[in-house]
Amino acid sequence: MRNVTYKELLDFLKFMEKNADNRLEDGVTLWDMEMGEYYPAELLTMEDSDGIMDAGHLFIGFGLEGGL
Repeated sequence: MRNVTYKELLDFLKFMEKNADNRLEDGVTLWDMEMGEYYPAELLTMEDSDGIMDAGHLFIGFGLEGGL
């Protein structure tokens, strides 16, 4: 298994858009393959560096009951 880049994700989404794939209107769901569980996703951006992630780093979060 390898990490997906944002460019690869964007290319896939553009392909979906080009082919009028109506899944673009669906909510994003993340699959925890190890646990076999599914979670709705939140799109987040780091406002300040926390020493691990740089400020402005975009990521997709899940698992917070009730969202942010």
